[in-house]
Amino acid sequence: MLRRSRSREPFHKGAVEFTMGSDDAAFSLKRKANKWAQPDAAGSGRPGEDIPACWRRAAWRSGFRRRLLGWFARNKRDLPWRRTKDPYAVWLSEIMLQQTQAPTVVRYFERFLTVFPTLEALAQAQQAEVLRLWEGLGYYRRAVQLHEAARKIVRDFGGHFPQTPEELLQLPGIGRYTAGAILSIAFDQRQPILEANTTRLWARLLAYPGPASAAAAQRLFWQMAEWILPRRQVGRLNQALMELGSTVCLPRRPRCAECPVSRFCLAYQQGLQETIPRQRAKPAVELCHEAALIVRCKDRVLVRHIPPGERWAGLWDFPRFSLPSVLAEADDASPGQAWLFSLESPDGRAPPGGASGASSGDLGDGGNCRLPSAKKFRNMRRPRASSVPSGGRIRPAMADFLVQQMAKDVGMAIRPIRLVKTFRYAVTRYRVRVDCYEAEYLGSAAGWAKSEQENTLSGPSVGEEKASASERKSGSALPVFRLEGADGRKFSGGDSGLVDASKGKGEFQWVRLGALEAYPMSSPGRKLAHIAQNISDTLR
Repeated sequence: MLRRSRSREPFHKGAVEFTMGSDDAAFSLKRKANKWAQPDAAGSGRPGEDIPACWRRAAWRSGFRRRLLGWFARNKRDLPWRRTKDPYAVWLSEIMLQQTQAPTVVRYFERFLTVFPTLEALAQAQQAEVLRLWEGLGYYRRAVQLHEAARKIVRDFGGHFPQTPEELLQLPGIGRYTAGAILSIAFDQRQPILEANTTRLWARLLAYPGPASAAAAQRLFWQMAEWILPRRQVGRLNQALMELGSTVCLPRRPRCAECPVSRFCLAYQQGLQETIPRQRAKPAVELCHEAALIVRCKDRVLVRHIPPGERWAGLWDFPRFSLPSVLAEADDASPGQAWLFSLESPDGRAPPGGASGASSGDLGDGGNCRLPSAKKFRNMRRPRASSVPSGGRIRPAMADFLVQQMAKDVGMAIRPIRLVKTFRYAVTRYRVRVDCYEAEYLGSAAGWAKSEQENTLSGPSVGEEKASASERKSGSALPVFRLEGADGRKFSGGDSGLVDASKGKGEFQWVRLGALEAYPMSSPGRKLAHIAQNISDTLR
């Protein structure tokens, strides 16, 4: 039997010449010209010319797989989707894990499968139910596409989960990575995977000097991901690669001392693990300022169904408006001041009920305060931020803005009451401050204008449906609007139940506070719902 010699054997990588020692762990480096050739097409089964020579050796790849799988067997996290080969569960986990960390996904995954244990159950559900279970995970388009794909599988594939890449790629929300993960984990097919964690891992293993998101880099990494696959237990190796990238080969401060394959990592051997992969510049953070309204009418509040094309499409929210710069800057300069100044409405008069909803004695000068001079404004005494309460009277200028926005966008007359709370949220590159105001419903904008001319507060206007006397006495009836603007946006009142979000076109609805729990809401919308509930509890 011949024994393979373990003498020192040189091999080459385009940028570096390595000398492998007897333990395959020691490297000496000699710098050469750095040339990264165009990689072969992924799936060709042939190594590209730019792949380091060490990775072309079968013994090197075999040693890498052996150490990685041994580490994975000892250190893998006990995650619920790893206890099953059900393609539906594997698919659900892969969709949820996109842009979301595994510890966060666990409880959503288990809750989702409790409600929709099978593909058929998901296909038969309403989109609103799916979105409600998804609420909090973010990237809600994933849930919409998951629901659409489930219906397509039942309709076009007879409820049998597709088992080829070509069939899976026909489904909404499934790309090359997701298809490879499902087929390799659920069916042990020899399919590669490449996502954020494994992209970073391959960039360091190969010491790739360019941006990892570049097209040439992606072709190379896909080729390596396919070339490294074993003949059996493909899904296990793919999961081990993702686990290593997620828990050890971190974006910042990688735990190289704990890495089972550090001896195979060219970036680690060159001391480049902190600088590889090279990242593209992130977009600058943008600061935004919004005003949100909790419009009350008896025991209900006004909510809006977000139409397609807007962020959080298909979910529900409270009316929110981006503030003009003059109002945003005034609020930033003096948070919480209710006495600052008032802007007159375009027609030269105060909005219904006074700009702030307070009496003329509260505002002075008949409730129609004018903008002070710049000198007087600069000399105004401003309270320290720490002394500003979380709730208080609304500034007249803000009240004017909110009244005009609701009249223009919704066709509704309101009376702003007070600033209730300020909170912040972040989405993508935006950092948003939201000032939450409480307001009272008065009627339709057209009906209120008519009643103002008559100097009296009349009942429902021509466009409203009058409730019966018994309904009014019990307090269960509300004016019902059916208005439609040029943009097709609709408003409807009444006590409607849960609405299938797929049928919504941006309408507004009155909803009882208790029923909001069943509505799928945007992240700021859910915070506003909790604030509305706190207001209701306080008024009891």
